[in-house]
Amino acid sequence: MIAWLFCAVGFMLVHFHRVAIAVLAEPLGVELDAPATALGALTAAFFYVYGALQVPAGALVDLLGLRRMIGWSLVVGVAGTLLLAASPNLTTAIIARALVGVGVSGVWVGAAKALALAARPQLFATLLGLTILVGNAGGILGAFPFDLAVTAWGWRNPLYALAAFTALLALVAFVVLPGASTHSGGTVSWFTVRAAIGSRSLWPFYVTTVGLNGPFLAFAGVWSIPYLNVTVGLDLATAATLSSLLTVGLLGGAFAIGWIADQVFGSARVPLTACAWANPVVWLLLALWPAAFSPWLLTPLLLLTGITIGSLVLTVSAAKAISPPGTAATVTGLINAVAYLTAATLQPLFGLVLDVGGRSNPTSFRTGLLLYALVALLGSLGVGRLLAATPAPAVPAAGRLG
Repeated sequence: MIAWLFCAVGFMLVHFHRVAIAVLAEPLGVELDAPATALGALTAAFFYVYGALQVPAGALVDLLGLRRMIGWSLVVGVAGTLLLAASPNLTTAIIARALVGVGVSGVWVGAAKALALAARPQLFATLLGLTILVGNAGGILGAFPFDLAVTAWGWRNPLYALAAFTALLALVAFVVLPGASTHSGGTVSWFTVRAAIGSRSLWPFYVTTVGLNGPFLAFAGVWSIPYLNVTVGLDLATAATLSSLLTVGLLGGAFAIGWIADQVFGSARVPLTACAWANPVVWLLLALWPAAFSPWLLTPLLLLTGITIGSLVLTVSAAKAISPPGTAATVTGLINAVAYLTAATLQPLFGLVLDVGGRSNPTSFRTGLLLYALVALLGSLGVGRLLAATPAPAVPAAGRLG
């Protein structure tokens, strides 16, 4: 379980970089003279690369083992973080964010692989939720604490410190993670990957992920703080504090939902359905939130938004259960790729809405959130199709949909 614990800690980097760009958006945008659409593209560079690499990263973890895949990818992450800290212009910053996406691409699928090999099936969803809980601590650090660091030392110096931490993780990876001969647990071919992508039984999982996870990643990644600043009228520091509630909700929700599915219902059906239909409702409420209301009334709503996204552990667990043995990392990569590529599409689209309607116009933010609500509804319909069309596999607990 040491390999899983390391990957869970490494997963903190993914969420730190995902959330930290929201803090960097204002000072970086001013210094590099970047419009909202360009900031969306800067954020999307991470999501596109990270998302696109989830499938090959998962396959390489299945093929090569954790040590080589994660160790060398973290080295690339060090280079990307250093380049971002030293970026003289927007083009360099976009390239740097892409390199960071490469650098952290293997830790989530690596955690799923380690759990598939070491954990009992009855605990897979629970421990995968615990992985998200640990990983999302990075998201919390990337919000308010990172905002304090940027305010005190500028936006470049904290990134240099982050690069040093990433370098330390890379060194530890080469020392403690097992290689392919001791940890691969079987091999997977590119033919198997192609078959999984085209499998009719997995497509409902993709649709579910588009709706449930794509809007959340896009919003929390860059637009949550500007939304709270412009639409609700909060200063940037307070907005960053409230924005961190999205991550807190996801942090606790993933573990709780996995545990409930494993230990209470013995099935993903009830918690997954509840999350799928609550999700578009919370986006609609955020879009229509009256400016006259106390901003602190948003606390439970932001928490609930994050909690519903925790159902990702059930999507991954159920998808793994109906997939060929030895492909846990590959299948996890497929699900995660859909989530991040959806977010990468929605982020610049939201930025375009702001550029057309005005970045300081609350109506522009409301329009963007209504778009997210529609996408979330697609995920609700995907869950319905998933539950109707997917037979209950012969595995325990949350991997079972019925």
